[in-house]
Formats: sequence, C-alpha cells, structure tokens
Amino acid sequence: MIRCPNCNREQPDSILTCDCGFNLQVYAEKREAERRKHNTVTRPYQVLPILFLVLRLIGILSMLGGLIYGLSLYAQEESAWLMAGAFFGGILAGLPYFALSEVLIILLHMSEKQDKMILALEKIEEKG
Repeated sequence: MIRCPNCNREQPDSILTCDCGFNLQVYAEKREAERRKHNTVTRPYQVLPILFLVLRLIGILSMLGGLIYGLSLYAQEESAWLMAGAFFGGILAGLPYFALSEVLIILLHMSEKQDKMILALEKIEEKG
C-alpha cells in the first residue's frame, strides 16, 4: 500500500494514479530511489558491531593486564601502593575503550531507528 502525499489516501501498489489525479508511479519511484540511496549510506554501520567487540576486548585486556601486573608485584612482595596503582592503572587504561564502545552502541541504535525517523520526516515534509 502507498499513501498519496496529495490527498493522504492509501492506494494499492498497483495503482498508477490516485483518485485525486496525483501520479503515484513517479512518487513511488522517487521514494524507492531515496531508499536505495539511504541503504548505501548506512553500509558503514555494518562495521560498528565488529569495532564494538574489538574495543570491548581491548578494554578487558587492559584491565586484565593491570590485574596481572598488580598480582606480579604482590608476588614480588612490593608495596601495596604500587600494587594498587598497577591495578587501578589497568582499569583507567580500559575505560576509554569501554566509553567508545558505548558510543558505538548509541550509533547502532540510531541507525536501526533511522528508517523510521526518515519516514516521519518525509511525512512532515509532504504535509508542509
């Protein structure tokens, strides 16, 4: 079904001209071309889940590195401050990677909702 932007009636896809005289075929072709263009624009978002996992993995490895270094200092009977500093240093080194991965999650959610937002904007433009 396609909604006529002129009179707002829903018409079957097989109808070429609306009852009000609006050419639905040209309108449908225009919308399809915009959708194809939109799909090619969203292709970079396909890399984001992989990048998300890589950033999380680097963050986890940074934290584990701080923990292992702190435990090795504990095994060498170094000071507790040095051990705590190594542990918290690993945590602080991992935080930027986790923050970037959260930004990527927001981008992924926005890309999922992008089609709905574009259709809503098209409806607003058609009415205006």
